[in-house]
Amino acid sequence: MPLPLHHSFQSPNVMLKASSYPGLNSSVHQSRLLPDRFDGNAYLQPDDWLQMVTLYKEACGLSDAQLFLEMPKFLAKEPKKWFSAMQPHLSSWTQFSDLFCKAFLPSDNQEIIWRGILDSVQRPDEPLPTFVTHLVGEFKSLKPPSPVSEQIEIIRMSYDMYQTNTDLHSTAQLLCQSLT
Repeated sequence: MPLPLHHSFQSPNVMLKASSYPGLNSSVHQSRLLPDRFDGNAYLQPDDWLQMVTLYKEACGLSDAQLFLEMPKFLAKEPKKWFSAMQPHLSSWTQFSDLFCKAFLPSDNQEIIWRGILDSVQRPDEPLPTFVTHLVGEFKSLKPPSPVSEQIEIIRMSYDMYQTNTDLHSTAQLLCQSLT
């Protein structure tokens, strides 16, 4: 099984334009720069595949329209059906990339869930049980769920931050009142 492109082609030399170097275009087509076929299976992540295709597009000096003509070679199963339906409506590689991510990146993206958990702050008018219930629901969205001990630690840290902010707010109010 070939390695995903971003693991094996980090060299700046890879970003050469095929149009600048005679013969590069045909060797790119025959080399390992051809993107793997994306079929939606776990073997190849959507964002890794997009990176492969972007590198291929740049190395060959392809326009968006030229790339769209070659795209069916790089897709299989459901993604290929999706592309066939979308192709008449696509106007740019950027538009394709955005729509592709929305269609094939998981909506329960783990990084987004974690960021939401770690950025959660209890509102001043929010009861602690409501805040904890919200965080527990977010933890349940993780695949696999984080250990209960880790969940408790994160909730404790969030509560400590809330208490610190509440104490600082109360102290500032008392200080302001004493100054008037």
